[in-house]
Amino acid sequence: MKITFQTPKNFSKLIQKETKIKKLTFVLLQNFYTNFKSDVINYLQYNKPLNYDNYKVELKTILKFTYSSFISLYDYDLLKNYNIQSTQKNNDIKNIINKIVNLTKESVNLQKNNFIDFLADKQSEIIFNNVQEKINALYSRSQKESYAELQNINDQLFDIGLELQKIETLQNTPQVEKTRKTLQEKQNYFLNKKTEYQNIVSIALLKFNKLYDTQIMQNRSVLQAENEVNLISNKIRSQEYNILNNIIQSQSNVEKVSQFKEWDSMLDLRTRKTHAEANGQIVNKNDLFVVYNPLNANPEYALEPMGEGLSIENTANCRCKARYSIDFILN
Repeated sequence: MKITFQTPKNFSKLIQKETKIKKLTFVLLQNFYTNFKSDVINYLQYNKPLNYDNYKVELKTILKFTYSSFISLYDYDLLKNYNIQSTQKNNDIKNIINKIVNLTKESVNLQKNNFIDFLADKQSEIIFNNVQEKINALYSRSQKESYAELQNINDQLFDIGLELQKIETLQNTPQVEKTRKTLQEKQNYFLNKKTEYQNIVSIALLKFNKLYDTQIMQNRSVLQAENEVNLISNKIRSQEYNILNNIIQSQSNVEKVSQFKEWDSMLDLRTRKTHAEANGQIVNKNDLFVVYNPLNANPEYALEPMGEGLSIENTANCRCKARYSIDFILN
């Protein structure tokens, strides 16, 4: 007899679950980036140390919450949706299926904490390396030199100010007047230099505020919340599929296992044209999906939607899923 486990088409049900988690994740990320902005400004303006590692840990904690929340709502849809093609109906078949399902659930639950920790660590590293790279580009060598030079200029201006105060206590003579003029010229020179170096710092702050508003905060919290939930959705399905496959293969009375997966797109107004074209694409378990880059039409390959091998043009805000199917003969 032939038995098939297959991920059902339940986009609306899954989207409802994911929306709640996205909202919570967005609030956490919004607070995270607001605090981060304050520290970066202190870093750029006053040269105060910025500990990226602490922020990576905090971001990882948020991602772990997101992933755990999604998994706690996840209802093993692949395991619930199976079909038996046989004229023979008996309890033995039911018992074998229940055994496979329960073993898979146990294995998923045992592995989920390590899985969540690994994925959150990996994602926080990827996300923060991108942000860190942008900020370090603002804090250039000239920026570092500006802080050092500003400190030197302030020291010079302080000394000149003391000298001018002393001059004012002296009787006005041609020599005193000449010294006063020389000191005032030096003071004006250093004041101009101070303005010049302050402008370098100000430009860096302006660039950061623009970067923050357009790329880090306003869009990033929303898109990142959505991306991370979509990512875990695909990852947990893939993990469950792999575990289920291994358990089926280990059963002594199982033969002729066939494994497929299908690219499943949302197919609404937000769906990329290339993802709509990829919808319904069916490949073997270990084969790669092919989807085209929306910008340059180059082919890209991945094991699952949002998977490694896809560019940002194909992963950002992607809501596509992989639907999995395992057929096997039970003798």
